[in-house]
Amino acid sequence: MDYNTPATLCKERSFMDKIKRYVENFFKETKADKKYQMRTSEMEACKNAMAADPFRTICTLFDYGYAKGYRAVVAEMKKKGERYERHFQQTD
Repeated sequence: MDYNTPATLCKERSFMDKIKRYVENFFKETKADKKYQMRTSEMEACKNAMAADPFRTICTLFDYGYAKGYRAVVAEMKKKGERYERHFQQTD
């Protein structure tokens, strides 16, 4: 199966446009804290990892962003004096 057909590439562009709009809309209402943004060294490492294993790198980056966001929420809760309890999900 050829995934580089014009229709497939068009769908991919459309999907990426949706992702970009989602992120842009999020930051219209939410101020980014520079402590939780990627650093140049992290971006360089990601760029290099993409050459070796792009899909795994994308998944790792998604998880990394989730973890960074989680950390930001916890810091914000502590700043507001809210009680924070970490809940662990047990896996088998």
